[in-house]
Amino acid sequence: MGGDLQGILDKLDYLDELGVTALYLTPIFRSASNHKYDTIDYYTVDPHFGDISLLRKLVDTCHKRGIRVILDAVFNHCSNLHPFFLDVKEHGRKSRYWDWFHIKKWPIPDRFAKHKDALEWYECWWGFHSLPKLSYNNPDAEGYLLDIAQFWLR
Repeated sequence: MGGDLQGILDKLDYLDELGVTALYLTPIFRSASNHKYDTIDYYTVDPHFGDISLLRKLVDTCHKRGIRVILDAVFNHCSNLHPFFLDVKEHGRKSRYWDWFHIKKWPIPDRFAKHKDALEWYECWWGFHSLPKLSYNNPDAEGYLLDIAQFWLR
């Protein structure tokens, strides 16, 4: 239905006629959900939307028209399927990523009976177990997020 990067490219003439000067894209990174706010890989465009070359084409085409492109990177939390969180679930305090999250108890269960039950084990956005919150108190986690931002800005 055109809800991908190619769909935006196909509608650029229309957006230009409307006087649009910026496009705000909700998360486009690899994710397991339809909302994409649970990032699994910050360096990969989710195949539902296209790929990195198509994103590059969109950004270049927009810039030629004077349209800016803003990506929502969602640095507050990631997916519970993100490799770093999975490492914490598997290795506990031995994981190099333990302090990248706000872990309260371990081992972390795979399922929770109620919506906010995950909060007993770790902080997550609005109590959704699939969205563990990242910790900005860890310099390595902060560096990782800054590297992601620099990657997409380049």
